[in-house]
Amino acid sequence: MTHIDEHTIELYVLNAQEVTHRREEIDAHLRECHGCRNLAEEMSDFHKNLAQEIKLTPVPVEDENQALVRTSGSLKLYEDLYTIPASRFQRGPIERFRGFVRRHPVSVTTGTFGMAACLLLLLNSNLFKRSDPLTPPDLNPARYGYNPQANTLEIFNKEDSVLWHMKIHNAALEDEIEQLTFTKQTEVVDLDGDGMNEVLTTLKLIDFPEIKDVRHLRIFNAKRELIRDIHPEREVHYRDRPNEYSPYFGLGTTVVRDSREPGKKEIFVAGSSMGRSPSVLFRLNYEGGSLGEYWHFGHATAIYLKDINGDGENELIVAGVNDNADSTHNEFPSVAVLDPDKVVGETKSSACPGFLLKTTDAELYYLQFPRSDLDNLFHSHGAVTRISDQDDQTLMVHITSPWKTNSTFDFYYFLDQGMRCLFVKSNNPTDILHNLLVNQHKLTGTIDAAYLDKLKQGVRYWDGKEWRKEVVRVEHKEANR
Repeated sequence: MTHIDEHTIELYVLNAQEVTHRREEIDAHLRECHGCRNLAEEMSDFHKNLAQEIKLTPVPVEDENQALVRTSGSLKLYEDLYTIPASRFQRGPIERFRGFVRRHPVSVTTGTFGMAACLLLLLNSNLFKRSDPLTPPDLNPARYGYNPQANTLEIFNKEDSVLWHMKIHNAALEDEIEQLTFTKQTEVVDLDGDGMNEVLTTLKLIDFPEIKDVRHLRIFNAKRELIRDIHPEREVHYRDRPNEYSPYFGLGTTVVRDSREPGKKEIFVAGSSMGRSPSVLFRLNYEGGSLGEYWHFGHATAIYLKDINGDGENELIVAGVNDNADSTHNEFPSVAVLDPDKVVGETKSSACPGFLLKTTDAELYYLQFPRSDLDNLFHSHGAVTRISDQDDQTLMVHITSPWKTNSTFDFYYFLDQGMRCLFVKSNNPTDILHNLLVNQHKLTGTIDAAYLDKLKQGVRYWDGKEWRKEVVRVEHKEANR
């Protein structure tokens, strides 16, 4: 997209005749371009404020005795002794103009023309300094954002100017998903250590076709040039179920961390087989090459990098659902904590033994969360939809279960740094739903301290061989492989 220069935008804002013939063109561009639209709005606000300040500024009058400018009115005595000191700020053109008047009172007594000329010089230096050809624009991507009106993913530089954008299907929905789950589908990061950031995204991009309608991982350079298009295909062999699973994996949540190779990054991206089990966590190098895979039977598609034990090293948390007991409808919410350095080669979760793969030794903890009486009534099962920091030493695991279209009930499990469950909470809609079902004689009891403590006591830990009530780490033994 070719952007409109600042001078033309200012003429447009001021309704100047010079751009009358281009107004429709400029209107159309501003509807599409977030950066130029913001600049136009800033200029419009600036000129409105400028006009208002000039209108409210007292007209200077000349004192015949002292030949110095004096204004009508008097200084207000400031008596508040206990306010917070004012912070320093960058003076705008109005403040700079007032400062000039205070320092040079005689030179502005020649009337309105002198004032206007001085003000024009100050405005010109402030508004158009970014157009100085000696100062090239910053072309390095720094962050991304969503434009729901245009349905675009927008890439900004550090000055918050839009560098470029890409059309997506539903920007508002993608933004909402990231806000609700605390996950990312897009990253802006310097992958190869050359000082210029790349943009990687698993969003469905309208201008880039996809194989079998599954999401790819695409990596763009700073110029919006596609440099990697990653769409893994894997044959799935699980419990001798022939031809049941698609080899095409749609990619979703991503995290990026520092590689052991200086200056380089590693990418972790979660994928699922055509939106169902199984799931695979892919570990990639900065060029998109495969370093390792962690196979899991279930929707383990929310991934996070967190230092859960305070040792200064991030662990990798893989959250979602374990479908290993799908034949008996006893699926359950799950959380696996991995050592990211040990995600090497093609391996499977020790809690999902049905794959014909080597068992991983990357698992540190593997947690199973209990089914509630609501789950049993509705024949549903929860999923871990979000993990966040409650405080420096406590993780909150948010588990959501569906019970009808667009309706859920929720429980929140709070874990310490050793993954021990401290307590469980519900929310008001869940409490109201439970009470309603009790009144309809479909459930008994109430969601009280005893009910929540029972859920807390229902958390189980996988030791690599069996489920345990006490907190244990996953043991890695050759016999399990």
